[in-house]
Amino acid sequence: MRSPARPAARRGALVLTVCAALVQFAGAAIGSFRADDWTNLERGLWATTPEGARGIWTGLNPFTLYRPLVDLWHGAMMRVFGLDAPPMLAMMVLLTIAQTFLLARLARERGGDRTAAALAAAALWAQVNTYAWTTQWVSNVTGSLLALFSLLALVQHHRAVRAAARGRSPVPALVAMTLAFLAGALCKEEIVLLPAGLAALEWARRERLSERERRTALASWLTLSVVAAVYLYFRTQVLPTPQVGETRYHLTIGPHILLSIAFFAAHLGALPALAWTVTRVAWPEAHARDVWETPEGRAAQREAFAALVWSASATLLYLPISGRPAYGYYYLPAFAVALAVGRMLAHAGAHARPGRIGVTATLAAHFVLALALTATGLVLGEWHTYRARTLAVWATLDREWPSPPERARFVFLDSSGAETFVGRSIFNLVFDGATGSMLRLHYQRTDLEGRTMYGPEQASLGALPDSVTAVYRTRLGSIERMVNPQAAKADDPMESGGTR
Repeated sequence: MRSPARPAARRGALVLTVCAALVQFAGAAIGSFRADDWTNLERGLWATTPEGARGIWTGLNPFTLYRPLVDLWHGAMMRVFGLDAPPMLAMMVLLTIAQTFLLARLARERGGDRTAAALAAAALWAQVNTYAWTTQWVSNVTGSLLALFSLLALVQHHRAVRAAARGRSPVPALVAMTLAFLAGALCKEEIVLLPAGLAALEWARRERLSERERRTALASWLTLSVVAAVYLYFRTQVLPTPQVGETRYHLTIGPHILLSIAFFAAHLGALPALAWTVTRVAWPEAHARDVWETPEGRAAQREAFAALVWSASATLLYLPISGRPAYGYYYLPAFAVALAVGRMLAHAGAHARPGRIGVTATLAAHFVLALALTATGLVLGEWHTYRARTLAVWATLDREWPSPPERARFVFLDSSGAETFVGRSIFNLVFDGATGSMLRLHYQRTDLEGRTMYGPEQASLGALPDSVTAVYRTRLGSIERMVNPQAAKADDPMESGGTR
């Protein structure tokens, strides 16, 4: 890229990255726990006990998944920060910042210059729609740790190839790569797809490698593939996730796969589509045939295509999952998209005429659009009120039950239906049936029980379990204590056979 366009692009990328990170820290400051967080944090706290420290390695978690390092992470967060969401969410943003440095390092290892690395980093942060569901949700540290160790493994693979090119032993880097892969496997199962992405990346640069580098790359890829195969056998044969009935992570073949493909294509393809459109209009000269027929142009195209193949391959395990795809599934694939967009923009920008719109303007436009759409979705889902509503629930419980009796049982009747645009009540969005975990974490007692009952209130009252301590009606995320019909019946002398 011509001077001063090259340093200007790097400065613009840095400014965009910093601004996007600050927005995420601001979100963390008002963020709260929700849904799966209560269950995962309770398990994490259990993992810090002698029994839990052994149990997390030999069994599945409550969601039928094997993620011992994630349990240890949640346990450490609870021990350090207590039941306080903002600092935990800030740690999630810090993880993304660390992963950004790894992404930039990977771009350099693959032949990109400083501008390509900076643009790849900015391209990652421009995709707010793909990472806000992780940086602002404590439970999605699974995807964050997966990305961290996947990027570490890829960087170590490239270090091994580079060491071979310089006549040094690649073994230390291969060992580090294997350990990073194993750590990722202990965080999320999708790590088994990494060899497919690595194969695409190595195919793209095969012509640029010497014979010795190719042999080292092949040996490294085979090592990763064998480790992945062993882990896959362990997770499907030794400690499998049940694949029956209504299991949450039941993998099935059906029309939902096509819907999932469209879902991923729309969200992950938004930035590449916008970048191509804007540069086509703003820099038509950068799309001339001779620009891309040079060795640098062909290399940039191959690198971008391989990164997009990596992104697509990273979604394969998500496609057959029953039910709608989750927004948190985009996290690692978004890094691959950023790698592709950064490389293409760096080359295209090098051939844009001076005075045209800056390279980072495309990324900034996507950032603003993605931020607006993501923030709108969160606000419509009342996300910004979760912390206040959670504290209000705790205040009500503390006022009425400062010290609940031993083995107290609380029931919450959620019959308010659609209170948000997603068709769910606010109480359900915040606690998602995990009221038992919430109570035990809040009171710091393991003997308490909680249950959420959904549906018409009268029907729920008639189906109350025995020995209920208290019953609460939920509305707009708040709770209101109701008369326990069982207790009332027991106190009524006419009902109990006595006389007035």
